[in-house]
Amino acid sequence: MKKFLLISQSQDGSYVNLIKNALSKSGYSLTVFTGKFSDVEKDVEIVEAPKYDSTSFKSRFKTWFSYVRSAKKYLKSNIDKFDAVMFTSNPPVNQSLVKFAQSKKKKCIYLIWDIYPDCIEKSFGKKVAPITAVWRSINRKMYEKCDQVLTIGEVMREHILQSYPKLDVKVIPYHTDTGYIHPIDKDENIFVKQNELEGKKVFMYSGKMGFGHGFDEMLNVAELLKDRDDIRFLFIGHGMAFEPVKKHIEDNGLSNTKILTFQPLKMLPYSLGSADVSFITIREQTDGLFLPSKVYDAMASGSAIICISGGKNDVSKLMEDNEIGVHVKTSSVDELKAAVLKLADDEEFLERCKKNAVGLAVRDYDIKTVTEQYRRLFDSMI
Repeated sequence: MKKFLLISQSQDGSYVNLIKNALSKSGYSLTVFTGKFSDVEKDVEIVEAPKYDSTSFKSRFKTWFSYVRSAKKYLKSNIDKFDAVMFTSNPPVNQSLVKFAQSKKKKCIYLIWDIYPDCIEKSFGKKVAPITAVWRSINRKMYEKCDQVLTIGEVMREHILQSYPKLDVKVIPYHTDTGYIHPIDKDENIFVKQNELEGKKVFMYSGKMGFGHGFDEMLNVAELLKDRDDIRFLFIGHGMAFEPVKKHIEDNGLSNTKILTFQPLKMLPYSLGSADVSFITIREQTDGLFLPSKVYDAMASGSAIICISGGKNDVSKLMEDNEIGVHVKTSSVDELKAAVLKLADDEEFLERCKKNAVGLAVRDYDIKTVTEQYRRLFDSMI
């Protein structure tokens, strides 16, 4: 059996399993060099690597370079075992690894999850321009020698082509498992019962809780609507903003708002399924530079979407092309309040958005559909 290597520091188990299944139809086994290996199927070979730490820019760079050093050592000893190598942009400083695999005449695929150095440039401005110019030059040479460059959204592809106009970039979206994540009647939802959400319109944020996720706007709207007993705001996740959000809820006596830590994986279909509306937030500085893949699970669960972002990105485009909710500009509390009230009070509109969201998730983003796209790619390349 031929062997395929995935070099990715931090990747969800469901994605690794998807790649494994797409490859198995082409007669390949999968090895993953990674710092994150939960929920990966047993027939995937895992090589443990330094874990990613996203708590600060310093910790990110430190763990990126630690991973690259470890991966370089692994590749030097093992590259000849593999027929093809796939790299992802976590970490985004892995250019030397790609060049090494290319020098050994291996088929190379590169998947851009987040667009670097643009993310850094948008955060720090012109003062990092000399560094990002060199970074792009290195990227260009690396990308052009790859057998295929991938990304996960059309707007992201457009942004990539602004810097690398001659590049052939293919879009394969992230996925959701609509057999596992699907609408659950609230009368049968154990999470709804456990958290006393019966008869309430639930507006949920679920995921990583960093300071750039627009919690101020959501909390301000929760405070403005605290007299609406039929509306509940629910935050589920972890991160640097968890404790400040919790403190704000407690200090302001927001009885209409609750915060919970991440729920066990087996509870995920029920927690997501409790939401009538899910908040998806994208910082203005990163519009078009990444795509929060949790939007697909939210849609699959039967939730309408409120997207809070600065402008054009793949989620806002999804909402322009399909009636699945409301797009709100970052920092606009009035717009966000109006969106919440529209979805809370217009039952016909809410149900239409929820139905459209589920249909779209099943049609375009189900794991079987995305696996088939990868299978066709692998068949054509390797």
